[in-house]
Amino acid sequence: MNTANGRREQKRQSRRRIVDAAARLMRRDGMAPTAVAEVMAAAGLTHGGFYGHFPNKEALTRTAFRAAMAQTRRRWLRGLEGLRGRQLLRWLAGRYLTPEHLEARADGCPLPALAAEIGRGDDELRDDFSSETRSLVAAIAEGIAIPGAGPEQADDRAMAFLALCVGAMTLARASGDQDQADRILRACRAAAPELADGIAGKTRQQDGDVM
Repeated sequence: MNTANGRREQKRQSRRRIVDAAARLMRRDGMAPTAVAEVMAAAGLTHGGFYGHFPNKEALTRTAFRAAMAQTRRRWLRGLEGLRGRQLLRWLAGRYLTPEHLEARADGCPLPALAAEIGRGDDELRDDFSSETRSLVAAIAEGIAIPGAGPEQADDRAMAFLALCVGAMTLARASGDQDQADRILRACRAAAPELADGIAGKTRQQDGDVM
């Protein structure tokens, strides 16, 4: 490897270390509290080298979020390509709604950790959120599509499943009662496969029905 190629490879590896460190710290502590200096220290690099890779913290935040979502998709869906319907959702819920994931804030899915903060963020970050969740929903929907039904129905069920999983993990992590947290995860693991067959019941909005 010549000198120029060596420098490019070194820069690529450094960037990856920065992104990986930022993704872990943001999931653990939140986006706003995670400082560039803290990220660079966690990556084993000097603070001054940051701007050789990113123009600002916002650019790093977006890149780290996308990287965390890509990691989640790979881990969550790995090896389940042959499963469909209830069996697929049972496996996915069984992987996601676990005590291990409950404790693994820094390495887990970024959605329970960051969704509320992203909702208060800028348009570009919310656009990334929308794009990444659509990709995840599409991957799940592919495995629960019902022959003859429109694709939007599978998308709706997949979105409901994702919301169930993320919401359950968010509530369980917020709970100060371990028994309650375990019950939330257990109840939602049991309910999740039902979404393969359709969303039970119908919703009805009435005047004044505002949460």
